[in-house]
Amino acid sequence: MIVEEGFDGFSMKKLAKAANISPSTIYIYFLNKEDLISNLFAEIAEEQAEAILKDFSSEMDFAPGLLIQWQNRYKYAIQHPIRYRFFEQFCHSPLIMKVEHEVSKEFKTTMTLFFANQESKVIIPDLPSEMVWALIFGPLYSIINFSLVEDRPNKKQLSVTDENLKVAFETMITPFLKGKAND
Repeated sequence: MIVEEGFDGFSMKKLAKAANISPSTIYIYFLNKEDLISNLFAEIAEEQAEAILKDFSSEMDFAPGLLIQWQNRYKYAIQHPIRYRFFEQFCHSPLIMKVEHEVSKEFKTTMTLFFANQESKVIIPDLPSEMVWALIFGPLYSIINFSLVEDRPNKKQLSVTDENLKVAFETMITPFLKGKAND
């Protein structure tokens, strides 16, 4: 409902009607709409973090580790498109500023250690971490969004295979690896 109608179009009354329950029942569990949405986000963030960290370690080498990240993130988004869209919608809303538990501590720690372990092995541009993150994961998020296209005018759904996802990843990762192989 939130993904389809946005935060402004979502209400406790609409939710109660869709669930065929009384609105007062919802208020037994949640203080208000924002509390419900924030709790939903926290649950999805934990689930997504667990999926993304599957078979991943902060000790991995750069390219193999990031390839697993790409594969896990893509797989989660395709298997859970509504949850993925909700997560992204929440992250790009003002509500994210009010949520302390945006991602799991294990996820933050693992990813921080992974990037710290890479400093001497790969070329990581001297840019703000958000820009480096955008360079590494931006192409993947575009691939995911093209893959999730549904009957929208002038939009074509992307067909992604394991092989062409790997080729896209290798194209993205090459500049980070240049110059370090011979050190």
